[in-house]
Amino acid sequence: MEDKPSMRCIVSAVSGDVVMPLEDAVVMLEIYSRAERYEHHTNWTTKEQSLHIWESDALVSVKSLTTSAYQCAKLAGKREEK
Repeated sequence: MEDKPSMRCIVSAVSGDVVMPLEDAVVMLEIYSRAERYEHHTNWTTKEQSLHIWESDALVSVKSLTTSAYQCAKLAGKREEK
């Protein structure tokens, strides 16, 4: 007997979009809410390097994904470039 699939979410982050169960997305959002942004910057003209850290509330966004949409997308798999 197959378990009923849990609610899935699309989480947009710096690395791109991923799909995960809603419960995992909530945990991830809690972790991201405590995170700070980081940037390593190089001025290519002067070759000077600097590190920057600042608070940010725009690290991720979450959208709901219906079970039927998840199943259709899962069936389609990775899109092939033509």
